[in-house]
Amino acid sequence: MTHFDVYQIPMHLHHAEVNEKHWDGAAKDNEAVEAYLATSVDYFDGIKWEERFFKHYDVVATVEAEDLSQVMYLLNVWPEDAPITIPGDARPHSLSIGDILVTEHGDRFVVDRTGFKKI
Repeated sequence: MTHFDVYQIPMHLHHAEVNEKHWDGAAKDNEAVEAYLATSVDYFDGIKWEERFFKHYDVVATVEAEDLSQVMYLLNVWPEDAPITIPGDARPHSLSIGDILVTEHGDRFVVDRTGFKKI
């Protein structure tokens, strides 16, 4: 088993701004919203990863799994006995495009349209 930290952008913190300015307007003023759009919503053109985006991600879960695919399964099915730990007041959602997995060795992968992309 390998230890994976799961990172997601806490978009619930930015909903009011997005509602007020809409996505494009909020992205111009807020780098976290820009990061979310670049790594998840605009995925039809491929993930537009930039290292500066990582500071907007929070650890929302820790998972013990065999590989990246098993992490995807566990965080989308959420079986009762899943080896998932949620820290403090984190609010994880199902694993999806733009989320980041970090292995116990520090390797980072972003969830892409099909599979994972090492970043």
